[in-house]
Amino acid sequence: MECTPCPPGFHCPPPSQGSSAASAPLPCPAGYFCPRETPPAGPAPCPKGTFSSALGLSAAGQCLPCPEGYFCGSEGLVEPMGRCRPGFLCFGGAQVPNPTDHQTGSPCPRGAFCQQGVIVGLCSEGYYCAWGSSSPEPDLCPAGYYCPTGTDAPAPCPPGTFSPRRGNAGQDDCVACPAGHFCQGGGATVNDQYKSHTVGQAQTQA
Repeated sequence: MECTPCPPGFHCPPPSQGSSAASAPLPCPAGYFCPRETPPAGPAPCPKGTFSSALGLSAAGQCLPCPEGYFCGSEGLVEPMGRCRPGFLCFGGAQVPNPTDHQTGSPCPRGAFCQQGVIVGLCSEGYYCAWGSSSPEPDLCPAGYYCPTGTDAPAPCPPGTFSPRRGNAGQDDCVACPAGHFCQGGGATVNDQYKSHTVGQAQTQA
C-alpha cells in the first residue's frame, strides 16, 4: 500500500507499539495547528496572544487573536485565560493581563477609567484620572483647581480668583478675590499667602 503524507489540518500518530500499521489521520486538536506532513513532534500550539477552539487548523494564522479586554498568556489555548486587570486597556492579542507595549494594550488613558480591559467611562467631575485609573473617582481635585468630567490633570483657578474648597467641578467654582487682595491664579486658595496679597503689599512691591 502506498504511503501518503499526512494532510494539512491532520496529524498522523506513529504506529502503536507492536504494530506496523500507520494510524489513520486525526483532526488537529483545538488550540493547535497541523501543517502538511506534521512532524513527529506532533501538532504545533497556537502561539501566545492567540487561541482556537476549532479542530483541524493547518496554519498559525488560523489561530484567533485574543479578543479585546482579554489576555492569552500561554500556548495552545482553546479560550482566553481571563479578563485584563483593572486600570489597563487590552486592544487585542494581549499576552499579559497588564500590557504596557501600546500595541496589544496599555495603562488606561488619562481622563478615563478602565475595568476588565476596556474603557468604562470618563473620570467624574470634581476628580482627575491619571494613567492607569480603575475608578471614576481616584483623586479628588485639590483646592485652588477645578476638574470637569474627563479631567486628566487639575486646571488652576484663573488669575483674580481662588478656591479654598476641594472637589471643584468647573471654573464657576472659583470665586473672585476678596476686596483689598489680588490673586495671581495658578491654584490660589484662601490660605495661599504667596498668591493672595493685600493691596498695600502690592503697592509697596510696585
